[in-house]
Amino acid sequence: MHEAKIKPIKNETLRQLVTIDEKKMSQYNFKPADCIQDFFTALKLVQDVYIEEGYVNAQEISCPCRILKNHLFDKTAVFIGKKNKKLIFTASLFPDSPDKLPMDTIFGKELDLLRAQGRRIGEVGCLATHPDIRDGSQNTLMQGNKILFKYAKEHLHLDDLVITVNPKHAPVYKQLLLFDDLGNGKVKAYPKVNKNPAVALRVNLRKVEEAFMQRYGNNTPETNLHHFFFVKKSPLIQLPANNTLVANPFVRFFTPPIRTDQHKPLSIQPDVVGEYIVPQHSVQQYPMPFHTNPDDSLDIKWLSEDMFNRKFMPLHGGMNV
Repeated sequence: MHEAKIKPIKNETLRQLVTIDEKKMSQYNFKPADCIQDFFTALKLVQDVYIEEGYVNAQEISCPCRILKNHLFDKTAVFIGKKNKKLIFTASLFPDSPDKLPMDTIFGKELDLLRAQGRRIGEVGCLATHPDIRDGSQNTLMQGNKILFKYAKEHLHLDDLVITVNPKHAPVYKQLLLFDDLGNGKVKAYPKVNKNPAVALRVNLRKVEEAFMQRYGNNTPETNLHHFFFVKKSPLIQLPANNTLVANPFVRFFTPPIRTDQHKPLSIQPDVVGEYIVPQHSVQQYPMPFHTNPDDSLDIKWLSEDMFNRKFMPLHGGMNV
């Protein structure tokens, strides 16, 4: 694969992209998904948007939600944005663990270089916005990025956030949010998104505030992303007090929890997965994963309400992500 060739964004375009108008967002709030319904509604939004973008292959289209193995882990956080009661934004934050990160499948060497330096890393993934709020402004995405930055820095105490993006979106992350290339900008086909092209990016959380100050410190208030991300307190963002960690509702819903601070990587085989993820109480109408493959990628089987009433008989269809 060739290296990504990214055209710079013109200054006037960049200024339009960074304009923040919170007066238009009085009906919005951003927080971690704290109930199982919000958790699955968020991942359904991801699946719907990924289908629209061509990131889902034919075998996965029948699945109502997009869920990764890392969503099962206790320290994973799924963030959501709502307009009134409608979920319109989501992004997942996966802290590193012995089982590694989703993007390790194609950028493992690059991530291992960070790990060898003793750096604490987390991956942002499963980001989606509802088509109804794509009005050309960056208000929703900037609030979503703010809660990700804040949680990663102040709650998880990470050193780096990493992400894989389609090369066409890389300029926004690099020139607007000050991400750097991870892996020299090399473009790779990513099986998790239907073999679409992907580049790996990284933002150094130890230096990001200073970098934003240098880039945006002299901007007008509505375009000053340093002030927006690191100084201004937003009433739209809700996080646990005292920098405590988010309780993953998926883990709370299933017993026993799958912990990421264990001493060896997680190994779930189809014949024992039930002891990890089969619910111990009524799950009503929510879609649930049924089993995994021995190759360590999830094969999602979805269960309807009447199927649950018939002792969790699996429906057809599956997804490897």
